[in-house]
Formats: sequence, C-alpha cells, structure tokens
Amino acid sequence: MSAEETTIWYPTADDLLLLKVPKRQRPRIRERLRPWLASLRHAATGASVGVIPGYCFEVAQALVMTAQDAGVQYIEGVYIDPWILKRDKSVNSEAHAWVTVDGFYADLMDELMAKKSGSTRGREYEQYHVYTHQEVGAFIRDHKPYSSSIVAWPFMNDPAELAKVGATVAFFLKWFLNQQNRL
Repeated sequence: MSAEETTIWYPTADDLLLLKVPKRQRPRIRERLRPWLASLRHAATGASVGVIPGYCFEVAQALVMTAQDAGVQYIEGVYIDPWILKRDKSVNSEAHAWVTVDGFYADLMDELMAKKSGSTRGREYEQYHVYTHQEVGAFIRDHKPYSSSIVAWPFMNDPAELAKVGATVAFFLKWFLNQQNRL
C-alpha cells in the first residue's frame, strides 16, 4: 500500500459533497452529521476512527453507532461506479456498507473517493439489508468482530453457506447490471 492509500481522512460536515442528497437538503444533513463526525468512534473498540479506503463496514458501523439515532441506518449492499461501467461492461459491483441519514445516502467512502478524484458523479447503490443502530450494537455485542459485514458474518467459516450467498449475490448483480443498461 502506498502512503497515500494508508492516509486516514477525518472529515468534517463541511468537507462532504453529499452527492446523493438533494441540494436543498444538504445543509440540514450536514448539521445532523456535524456532531457525529466530530466524535466518530469505532463501533467495537471505541477508539477514534477516520475514513480509510477498503474499510467501509468499519466506517459505516462507526457512524451509525456514534449517532445512535433512529434516523440513521446502516446498510449493506453493493455499489458500482457507473462511469467505469459505461467504459467496461465487465466491471463487477462490489460489496459495500454505507449509512442513510433521514433516508439520504451519507457514504463516507464515496465522499473520500470524490475528494481524491475530483468527481461529482457518485456511485450507484443497491441495498441488500438495512440495520438500526440497535441491531448493529447487538451484532457487535454478540460477535465482537473488529470489522465485518453483518450479512456475511454467519457464512465466513462455512464454505458451503458462503457458496450459496455467492450465487445469490451473482444473481443480484446480473439484475443490477441489467437495470443499468436500461438507463
């Protein structure tokens, strides 16, 4: 990993573009995010946490657990960069975790990628499962993972079950790509 890749970003609410939030809602969502970003803590360890590429589950769980707010939900699903898909149809979507605040996407990983690339397009998402902060808290209490997908956790040590999940995800991804081709 290069030094740039390992740099930790500690965003403030004012740093966020909020690409998937309507412009008129952005000031309100920024104000909701402001105190949580200022005190963002790892969901399992309680240590201060920043945004690092590749740690989407950890960052999204940290945000939902720091917020402890019914209007903030943790979501696991997939994302795809649509501008890359237009150039290369063989690109696969990737497993991902993000949060919504009052129903609006607040994906700190997407924000970091936009900051690094200068892009204002944002990713396309398809959710698989939505969790409340209480459900994320129960998962962490019961399983004590450092960072993990909640959806994948039960299957991580059972290859047969993991293969079943893989087939389901493959079907889902084909559907998602077909939806993209209709645009």
